[in-house]
Amino acid sequence: MDFNIHDEAGTWIGMIESPTSAIWTERYNTPGEFEIYTPATQELFELLLPGRYDGTARAAAPIETVHFITRPDRNTVMIVERIELKTDDEEDDFIRIKGRAASCLLDRRIVWKQTSLSGRVDRAIYRLVRENAINPENEARRLPLLMDAPDVLADTISAQYTGAGLLEAVEDIAAAYGLGFRVVTDSRSIITLRLELYKGADKSLAQTANSPVIFSPDFENLSASAYAFDMEKYKNVALVAGEGEGTARKQAAQGQAAGMARREMYVDARDMSTNDGEISEEDYTAQLKARGEEKLAESDAAEAFSGEADTGNTFEIGVDYDVGDIVTVVNEYGVRADARVSDISECWDESGYSTDCVFEGLEG
Repeated sequence: MDFNIHDEAGTWIGMIESPTSAIWTERYNTPGEFEIYTPATQELFELLLPGRYDGTARAAAPIETVHFITRPDRNTVMIVERIELKTDDEEDDFIRIKGRAASCLLDRRIVWKQTSLSGRVDRAIYRLVRENAINPENEARRLPLLMDAPDVLADTISAQYTGAGLLEAVEDIAAAYGLGFRVVTDSRSIITLRLELYKGADKSLAQTANSPVIFSPDFENLSASAYAFDMEKYKNVALVAGEGEGTARKQAAQGQAAGMARREMYVDARDMSTNDGEISEEDYTAQLKARGEEKLAESDAAEAFSGEADTGNTFEIGVDYDVGDIVTVVNEYGVRADARVSDISECWDESGYSTDCVFEGLEG
């Protein structure tokens, strides 16, 4: 697999051809990551670090150099965050290039002002990103991102954020409502960064709208698997405490479980405010409940499959299934679940090509 290198403006400036090894991981509602290990050349080193080195000495004034990495067969964009050069008199010199999906750019911004969200979930995420990264009041906060007004989920939300990391806020909402997000490009020559919200397709045996995708040793497309069910950190009732002090502190509860099945957690939401009555008690309570719902989503029962998928036998990534889709997984012991593909990790090395998938967020 070859990889393209683009500069900060998105212009193609070079290529990493047939590296010694490469790992490319895409995730549903958190940024993916990549790692490329390739023989070192002076040309590649200077291409990745312009302005920092003149070939023999470090430049006097360090600057941040932004490079993006793309693949010819995918539209996902990665950003370079770490470069390592290894030299050895007895072995070949190598460069290791690492980074995350370009959606991690949201990690460079916070929710600058108190923001109350109500209405559709997808439009709420859109507003957070637009006001804090795409079209902020302060031009210095602008990121080179495009984003169309989404139409992927009509569920509603009532929430409030102040000072939270923008990426963290988007991740929390996306996880709570089963949404995915990614930064893609529509062009390969001069890339443009477009943040996209999406919802994976249901390709499990339980539906009839799409051709089902099944991973199982019986189909010879699941060569190794691991199954885990973990209730240790599971919570299903949240007491959310907002503004105020002592017994006057505003609180709301989210969740209805009872008896042995009830597992409680406390959520400190002191950052949420009514602004001295600007936000009604009803709306504020709804916002506290929404915060509780997000934290409960983070504390869900951890039931997951992971497996080494042999895509050569049956299903092709990006054609038959992709990150975010719901598929059916069956292991050798008859454990079967309709599960979301939360991660796909592709690897190229001296052994050839392999694919590892993580199936979680089980639907049944």
